[in-house]
Amino acid sequence: AYYFQTKFEQGGQTYKESDIPEFERFRLGATFTFGYNTFNFNFYYSLNSFLDGASVNNEDLDLRTFQVGLMFYLL
Repeated sequence: AYYFQTKFEQGGQTYKESDIPEFERFRLGATFTFGYNTFNFNFYYSLNSFLDGASVNNEDLDLRTFQVGLMFYLL
């Protein structure tokens, strides 16, 4: 991730942040794709967490991405 920004709105107040030291910019993930001809399915699972060393109530946050997709090729 080269650039990121978070935005939180509540009760008429807005909070923006673009520099979070726990945010892991380098992403590693495993991808699996299979299919035949026109339809292809793909799966992605991130190997490292979004936030490195972040915790809430003394419990580590381990946020990971899992994506499932379907590609349709029209030639």
